Amino acid sequence: MGLIDMEYSTFGSCGRTLSVGVAGEGPPILFVPGTLQSADRWIDAGYVDALLDDHRLLLFDPLGHGRSERSTRVEDYAPAR
Repeated sequence: MGLIDMEYSTFGSCGRTLSVGVAGEGPPILFVPGTLQSADRWIDAGYVDALLDDHRLLLFDPLGHGRSERSTRVEDYAPAR
């Protein structure tokens, strides 16, 4: 695995701060981790290295995962209505 130049930024959603990492150029691919995982899982598994040369990769950390904010309010994790 090579050195990945990933730029991380945050944005607000429903009063919470979420994180997304962006790297590469080309057609975008959005990576969303499974439950209890972070976006770094895609780096560790080799997907980012394999796709970085030809795609713009967006690695999203949902609320409570990876670099995104955590909440102690159960309702923050409920599906939207």
